[in-house]
Amino acid sequence: MRFVDLLRGGAGSVIAADGPAGPIYQAKPGPGFLAKKAGVTLVPLGAAISGGFQLDQWDRFEIPTPFARAVIVVGEPLTVPSGAKEEELERVRVALETEMNGCADERTKGYLENTHALCC
Repeated sequence: MRFVDLLRGGAGSVIAADGPAGPIYQAKPGPGFLAKKAGVTLVPLGAAISGGFQLDQWDRFEIPTPFARAVIVVGEPLTVPSGAKEEELERVRVALETEMNGCADERTKGYLENTHALCC
């Protein structure tokens, strides 16, 4: 488990909580398991762009057009106890899914219209 060793060593990482094959917006158990094994905190993120195009694939991946604005929304961090059992890991999975979807919902796009400080 080289990835767990990297996380334990202090390296940061970003993974798609809904996995490499979806379905979209449904968190998988992997992030909670990794957080438990590595002793790291999960930080849900959401993003939106002001313009671009969407690829025809399960995750609706978006590619921004030149000069599009973007915003990233950070959700509430989630801690996984080192001794977490299956039911606790499921609670973390549901909490991650809820936070992830809250960060990525239509409200995220509203930030693009209402602020300039967060846009890049």
